[in-house]
Amino acid sequence: AGKPTLRRGAKVTFTLSQAATVKLTTEQLLPGRISAGKCKASKKGKRCTRTKVLHTRTVSVAAGKVEVAVPAKRLKLGKARFTVVATTASGAASAPAVAQATVKRR
Repeated sequence: AGKPTLRRGAKVTFTLSQAATVKLTTEQLLPGRISAGKCKASKKGKRCTRTKVLHTRTVSVAAGKVEVAVPAKRLKLGKARFTVVATTASGAASAPAVAQATVKRR
């Protein structure tokens, strides 16, 4: 099967058990090096994977199957990570749901 591949512009699909406000964060995964204890864009040091936030979107949705669009201009070619956190009206937040994919040209 392998990892999912996305074309430019995507829809993130998930299911909610109750109505909630959902925060979707799209991050680009980039190569980096550890410098001063942090992962940075450098040429020296041990390899690591750094992240760059490309897009954050907050929407209020009803319970059931939900699709949230990620605009094509917000995605860069390469590896991407999508994180979804749902917060109910009472303030209870879900554990982050994380998915990774590779964005390719058409």
